[in-house]
Amino acid sequence: MILHFRKRRASRRVEIRVFDKEKNTCQKVGESSAWNFQQGTMAQWLHDSSGARIIFNDVVNDELVARIVSSNGVEESVIPFPIQTVHPNGQEAFTLNYKRLLKLRPEYGYYPRVKNFTPNQQLEKDGIWRVDLLSGKGELVVSLAELLTMPPRREMNPVKTKINAIFFSPTGKRCAFVHRWFLPKDKYTRLYVMDSNGMNLRLLLDSGLPAENHWHSLLASHYYWRDDDHLIVCGWTPDKRGRYFQLNVVTGYCQGIGEGALDDFGDGHPSYSPDRHWIVTDTYPDENFQQHLLLYRIHQNELLEVGRFLHSPRFFGLTRCDLHPRWSPDGENISIDSVWKGFRSSYILEVSSVMQTMSNS
Repeated sequence: MILHFRKRRASRRVEIRVFDKEKNTCQKVGESSAWNFQQGTMAQWLHDSSGARIIFNDVVNDELVARIVSSNGVEESVIPFPIQTVHPNGQEAFTLNYKRLLKLRPEYGYYPRVKNFTPNQQLEKDGIWRVDLLSGKGELVVSLAELLTMPPRREMNPVKTKINAIFFSPTGKRCAFVHRWFLPKDKYTRLYVMDSNGMNLRLLLDSGLPAENHWHSLLASHYYWRDDDHLIVCGWTPDKRGRYFQLNVVTGYCQGIGEGALDDFGDGHPSYSPDRHWIVTDTYPDENFQQHLLLYRIHQNELLEVGRFLHSPRFFGLTRCDLHPRWSPDGENISIDSVWKGFRSSYILEVSSVMQTMSNS
């Protein structure tokens, strides 16, 4: 498990550590000044022919880069681009402009000044880059200028527009991402999918359309791949209801998930268990400042609240702490982030016994 650790509250750098649950050890493998509270350094495992390695974002010589280190912290290479999502083959990645994110959504951007990205890059030269992790070469495959024409809408704001949440599908066949633009009193969201080479760009969801469009006018908030053809999406319908649904990225067909169960909790961060029989998700703090961790058994439409975690109101904005639940590869544990003790920490919850009990009931 990859963790971030900050020695001092005011420190501008974080340590990247690897926690071994079996050995109960936590080893430092690197440091970075390119991080935020919501997504850290985008640290991820690289599994390829070279074995298990770790990639994370950093600043080197006043440029945003990605560093690749071995599992024991030996540096192997520096890529002249940061990363957002890594292909399952461990050889390529997609990335975006974290300085534009800093300007429009500070909680997802990086603060250090750098030379290779700016918050006001020309729309024709800003967007999504495909990066070869072997050669370090990158190419812009989708520009913000292109997205503002697919098709254009009168509400579009070319000054306040950004891309975020880029994720490869399980085998790397496809990639999805979110395009947003902001007006003084509203925001609009489009969800796109494309092939892993950046081709065959297709619009899936477009918020703010007339209510008769129903599912396809949903304001997508968070999503997760089930397989190469399907996403689970959490968002808001035109009638302001928080819903979960499954979206076929090939046909565009939408189907509700968890009706009468999950949809009582509004927005969350859903993900499928490795066997795709379960969904874990969370909630934002309720009126009692409690965050709910939810386990959903898909085919039986059964919901279990695994826990509640106090989120003090003194953590807000840049420092808020979503649970962001994540499955272990074996599907027996879930890790979360929480401030219920008054400081930010990561936790591992064993859920296999709960799942077994629900399956036998």
